[in-house]
Amino acid sequence: MPYEDEPPYEDFRRDEDFRRDDELPAIRSALGKVRLPAILLIIVGLLNVPGGLFYALTGANAIWNAESNQQVAKQFNLPQTDPGQSKVAGVFYFGLCVLSLIAAAMTIFGGVRMLKLKSYGLAVMASALAVLPCISPMGCCGIGKGVGIW
Repeated sequence: MPYEDEPPYEDFRRDEDFRRDDELPAIRSALGKVRLPAILLIIVGLLNVPGGLFYALTGANAIWNAESNQQVAKQFNLPQTDPGQSKVAGVFYFGLCVLSLIAAAMTIFGGVRMLKLKSYGLAVMASALAVLPCISPMGCCGIGKGVGIW
């Protein structure tokens, strides 16, 4: 039960408060301009997840197969590396995997927020993350660059 000095809730209710956002012409125009880049940003983020997991597989191979990789390099007359260096490289790839997966999640979330016309700064940061090579595996092949710059 409301207090005596408070007006009832119905006095504050206006129809403008319950209108959908896309009914306004300016918002509809902005949504039309942002929809395709936002969807492509989400797709780039989703494609970065397998790329990040590939970094994890590369790191696992470098750590667990360091000795056999050295034997294969010797057999095919390739430059040999110390197993300790391979293990350090594997740890580096695991760190790159973590960074890549965080960047992929931020890219997906930024694309979703861009699609809702919210969090402009997060959308710009997600676009910048999609452009960075090695952090964004799609940034290395040019797809992330095109989408992030757009």
